[in-house]
Amino acid sequence: MLKTFLRFLGAVDGEDRQMWFLLGVGAFMGFFLASYQVGTESLFIQTLGEQYLAESFFVTGALGILSSAIYVYLQERIRFSRLVIGNAAVITLFVCGLRLAFEFVELGDKESGFSLLPFLLFVMMGPMTSTLLLGFWGLFGRIFDTRQTKRLIGSIDTGQLVATIVAFFSIPLLIELPFIDDTYDLIFLSSLAMIFILWLTVLICKNYNVDLIDSLKKDQKVENTGYLGIFKNDYTRLLSIFIICSMGAAIFVEYSFLATIEIYHPEEDKLNRFLSFFNGTVIIMSFIIQTFINDIILNRFGLKVALMTMPIILIIFMIGGLISGHFFGYEILNEDFLFFFMFIISGKAFTASLRDALESPAFKLFFLPFNLTVRFNIQNKVEGVIGQLATFLAGALQILIASLVFIKLIHFIYLIIAIAIGVIYLSAKLYNQYQIKLKETLIYQRDLLADKGKINEFSPLRVLNNELKSENEIRVLNALRLYEKLDLIRLPLVLLDQLSSSSVKVKSYAYSKLSEIKAFETLEIIKQESIKEQNESLLILARKTIAVLEEFQTYELTDESIRRYTRSTRQQDRVYGARLLVKLTEDKHLPYLAELLRDIIPEVRTAALITAGKLQRPEMFAVILDHLHIPSYSNTAMSALMYLGDRIFHAADAAFFKTGQHTATMVRVVQLFGIIGGKQAKELLWKKIEFPNKQVVSELLKSLNALGFESKDFQSARIKLIIENLLGDIAWNI
Repeated sequence: MLKTFLRFLGAVDGEDRQMWFLLGVGAFMGFFLASYQVGTESLFIQTLGEQYLAESFFVTGALGILSSAIYVYLQERIRFSRLVIGNAAVITLFVCGLRLAFEFVELGDKESGFSLLPFLLFVMMGPMTSTLLLGFWGLFGRIFDTRQTKRLIGSIDTGQLVATIVAFFSIPLLIELPFIDDTYDLIFLSSLAMIFILWLTVLICKNYNVDLIDSLKKDQKVENTGYLGIFKNDYTRLLSIFIICSMGAAIFVEYSFLATIEIYHPEEDKLNRFLSFFNGTVIIMSFIIQTFINDIILNRFGLKVALMTMPIILIIFMIGGLISGHFFGYEILNEDFLFFFMFIISGKAFTASLRDALESPAFKLFFLPFNLTVRFNIQNKVEGVIGQLATFLAGALQILIASLVFIKLIHFIYLIIAIAIGVIYLSAKLYNQYQIKLKETLIYQRDLLADKGKINEFSPLRVLNNELKSENEIRVLNALRLYEKLDLIRLPLVLLDQLSSSSVKVKSYAYSKLSEIKAFETLEIIKQESIKEQNESLLILARKTIAVLEEFQTYELTDESIRRYTRSTRQQDRVYGARLLVKLTEDKHLPYLAELLRDIIPEVRTAALITAGKLQRPEMFAVILDHLHIPSYSNTAMSALMYLGDRIFHAADAAFFKTGQHTATMVRVVQLFGIIGGKQAKELLWKKIEFPNKQVVSELLKSLNALGFESKDFQSARIKLIIENLLGDIAWNI
């Protein structure tokens, strides 16, 4: 059931653990934000009210800029794991400290003047939320790669949404508990949630390498991403202006919302219940939009429409608020005030839900064209520091407007509509610039690959061959273990090369493994190397290896001797029997090998596949090809087929076009042609250029590239058309 839930969210095999960690952080973060927001907003309205709203947003923006700037500054200088853990620890201590302070400071009301603790709680809500989210999305981006990010970004914070919904709707019940006597006791629940967030953050940093990007920055020359550089660049400048306008609209909507509910709900109990149910409803709307609507809008209509949706809906509700306010009133609580109140809270609800569920995930995708080494730095500066700058500017503008005596609440609605129109215009402009930036990134990557002039430079076997040349024995041993997984048939030759190594551990491993896999064809070379051996322990090991291989080489194959091993109930015997069959010369012994190729024990079948490849018997070709789609045997089967060379081409081509063939087998066959190479391989690959499966065609183009395929005029046109179709699909998904 739990796996089904993760599959519903878009996770695939191998991503379960990461998803549970992030869903856990998101869940407690949602509970923290819910309890903190209701307690803070309720306390602020009860003790300070509308007269301090403008000043509070101004201070919130200033503190937000400061906290985000410090966060970004530290991110460039310390490891991300230390930063995100330290950030969570500081917030935990702050929230716990504030809750404790209420025990020693008397809480006032509007008549008693300014109250510091409610003001401090309110102005710190934005900065704490901002840095928490920067840390959360930073962890998300470092645990998953770009493709996983695109697939999971719309659902990764579902845990946060569900927990927030539960928290908001449970607050009316929680305030009835004996230890929740006052509104500020909700901060106690926030403290508990932050302690769990800190604990999970430590576990994530311990289990995953979230500092990998930091190490990449040390090895690469990183371009300047200072604030001046952000505003000089056309693309990043547009990103900054967009978030300032979008955040500004949200701040003015929040101002209008809080001022309106202060009029409609002056009583503390009703206010707490209203804020709980209202914010819970907003989160439910976010969940519905994010789960069922988000992907539809992004996939069918693209990023531009995703950014435009929120301001368009906001304009509709604000126009309704203007009309109802002018006709029915907006300052005095009466029956007609309900019309204005409903339009304002509806605008707030849709703005908040769409911004969290649609605009924010879509906006994060605009950072994907940046190089990985600077992407998170730019994202943190734009969404963090510059996002908080929007709150600061909105607060300053509110103070300026409020100083004008003729300005009333309804005049802020006109300003909200004007800003929303600006957001729509910026959405279109930003999307056009995004396409240009994406194209520049693709061209840069293409030129980078062209400059290297190397084909398959980072293919697994090439990387392992380079590792085997290392002077570090641990790297060599790890490379040998990986080689055993990828190419078992060529492994004996690789092990023989290591017998000349200066490392005792490497040579010991080579002798032991040659003995284990019964590589009797290397016997003469091992004898020659043992003569040169100076180390006593290695000499003993070499002699044992020689004795094992000599016994194996001299073993006489008869029906009885073969059955003794191949039909034994012991797994080790059947593995030994599979290796013995590499010496068979008579066709009557082939059925024994066929039996072992159907054995249920992976070790036995793997040994049989290696033998089948070494024998190079055409009768075994089809059986080896049938193993290509099975993950447990795919690499071994591939190794056997590579050993066969161009003899396998006809059987592999027939297997490719077999009715109902697995996609994994077709992909492997295409890779096989690219690895073996030759004129015939190019011809067989070209025959499949118009195959309807895009995954196969994509792998086919890679194989042709690896073979140095030079297309003729008519071939170039067809390849160009295929690539354009693939890029068209990618662009549509983006």
